Amino acid sequence: MTNFRAIAISDLHLGNPRVDPFHFQACIEKYVLPQITSDISHLFICGDFFDLLITMNSIASMVASTVIAKLKKACFDAGVKLRVLRGTFTHDPSDYLANPDLYVIKLEANLWQVTDEKPAAQAFE
Repeated sequence: MTNFRAIAISDLHLGNPRVDPFHFQACIEKYVLPQITSDISHLFICGDFFDLLITMNSIASMVASTVIAKLKKACFDAGVKLRVLRGTFTHDPSDYLANPDLYVIKLEANLWQVTDEKPAAQAFE
């Protein structure tokens, strides 16, 4: 058996009127980013990052782009694999659009990998 350490976050529901985007960002920066170190193998975002579809010019979208960029950088710097599990379709139908320099590659039925390397051809379901 192989042991590994991972971080899993889920049900963040960014865009919900009861979720202050700036508090959301502060919590990610305070509680999640410091935990992303080289002794962690994976960071899993286990669905429902968004609560609903948000417009790209909304504060929630700007915070999402910032948070995703910071998570991506922290994972890259520490050598941690970032994986995204698709959440409830009504919440997460277009999570991969939150940051245009990220691409989501489908690995299995409900497992997605986030990367900045553009795939040769990718059909999103």
